[in-house]
Amino acid sequence: MDVHLLEQRPTPGPGSRAIGIHPPTLSAMEPSGVTEQLLQHALRVRTGEARAVLLLGTVQFDALKRRFPFVATLPQETTEAVLGAAAPRLSAERPCSS
Repeated sequence: MDVHLLEQRPTPGPGSRAIGIHPPTLSAMEPSGVTEQLLQHALRVRTGEARAVLLLGTVQFDALKRRFPFVATLPQETTEAVLGAAAPRLSAERPCSS
């Protein structure tokens, strides 16, 4: 799968835009080496809960029969730093054809 990440912001934004990186994304990024770098900084969430005061439901990520049976959570700025550091190497390996 060819993917090209384009960012318009000149600097990383404040706050977070995602709760974590899910198993399919970790698997998709693994050949690039980015997954290993992200996991060095991440907490591995194996169980999640949805609440609206009361418990609405539970998700057991560790019940998945996947290479990554968890959601990797880490600060947005760390995710962006890892992706930003890898971008020049990855774009040199696979230049954008458009």
